[in-house]
Amino acid sequence: MTMLNITGTNLTGTSGTTNRTYIVDNVDSDNLQIFISGVYLYEDTDYSVSSDTITFVNRVWDDQPIDIVYDSTITSSYGSTLALARFMGIEARIPDLTSVATSRIKEEVGTGDSSTTIFWLDHSFILADGYTIYYGADEASSIPLLETIHYTLDKDLGKITLTSTGVSLVSTNLIYAAYSYCSINLTNTQLSNAILRAKSEVDNFTNNHFADSTSATPDWNQVLDEYQDGKGAFDINYFILNKYPIPNVSTIVDGVITADDVTITVASTSGFPSSGYILIEDDKIEYTGKTSTTFTGCTSVSAHDDALTILPYVIEISTTEPGGTISWDILKQGTEFEIDFKTGRVQIYSAGATGSGTYVDIESTPPRLVANRIRLSYISGYSSIPDDIVKVTLMLASKDIMSLVVRKSHSSGMNDFNPSLINVDKDAISKILMYYRNEIYGRC
Repeated sequence: MTMLNITGTNLTGTSGTTNRTYIVDNVDSDNLQIFISGVYLYEDTDYSVSSDTITFVNRVWDDQPIDIVYDSTITSSYGSTLALARFMGIEARIPDLTSVATSRIKEEVGTGDSSTTIFWLDHSFILADGYTIYYGADEASSIPLLETIHYTLDKDLGKITLTSTGVSLVSTNLIYAAYSYCSINLTNTQLSNAILRAKSEVDNFTNNHFADSTSATPDWNQVLDEYQDGKGAFDINYFILNKYPIPNVSTIVDGVITADDVTITVASTSGFPSSGYILIEDDKIEYTGKTSTTFTGCTSVSAHDDALTILPYVIEISTTEPGGTISWDILKQGTEFEIDFKTGRVQIYSAGATGSGTYVDIESTPPRLVANRIRLSYISGYSSIPDDIVKVTLMLASKDIMSLVVRKSHSSGMNDFNPSLINVDKDAISKILMYYRNEIYGRC
């Protein structure tokens, strides 16, 4: 689950107008919640979603706080639909591994004619990561086609659509397929949603999040512009409000950066989210995309030297008078703040006060108890995914799917299911979740 804390200034368009937009990468519109000034918005009535673009139907002003909570369309790192189907014993396969006294060969889908683009598999409900489409003069010599380059597959329908490149490559050869599909007629989308719900349940109960740090873009939790109240000069420890720990991720600038550059070249972007904020010295930079060695779509860029450290978290404070327009100071790591990666504690450095009570370093001291005087952007999560976490996620997703199947069977007048089996893994689920539970008392 990802949470974005933004304001109307982050939207396109003019303050107070309708149909202003905001882009959220890889947003799952089925699990999206939006709040403006704490008020829940309803899809179609208050906003619409097309691809990754959210359009706000009603007027939005620049000073209004907007909270966006969503799941990513990227497959959950806690488990795949193929793994869930195998865990539940509902995977069927082509070639059919259960066939007796016959050759187990790929399915012959059809024959190319240098023009036809649509072909159909014998089965629907195809599972992601469980299929390969081939072409060749015969089954024995067939070689794989490349998805997106040569074809696309509608997994729910079992519909293959060849691209123009794929049509030319296949020519008049035969098309073959080997794939896994759900034997109880549940779509890949339904299974994927069950895994995402289970993943959220694991995170919420354990107060944790787990990610594969070896991935180029790990499935970290990401929070942008989290506001907290100021604590003054003598209470300088703040704790992030979301899941922790904070992953120790950084990279190095590769080449001098010129002011207003839109692309920043670095040693590697591995470990960083696909979009968000980065910190270079005391410069908060927003980026909208990345390659393996560049951050792209960058804004608010100042000039910087080569070989500087880049971080995926930004700490800002405001020391302006209460009631006035807030201005933000971006802090530098090591000289103005430090983060305890394990606990999510942010320590603000301050030189203290003189005998008369005048602060020596007012810039690093947010006024005490004044709302919205410190702002944090960060990623969070453990850098590995234990096998037990994968196991309990599949258990919870299985429970979800079994409930769906039971409801479906009763609605259809079938009573061949034993509802008590839904809780078959109850004790094991409880044991695993309690083992990984992260208590948060006393952090703030």
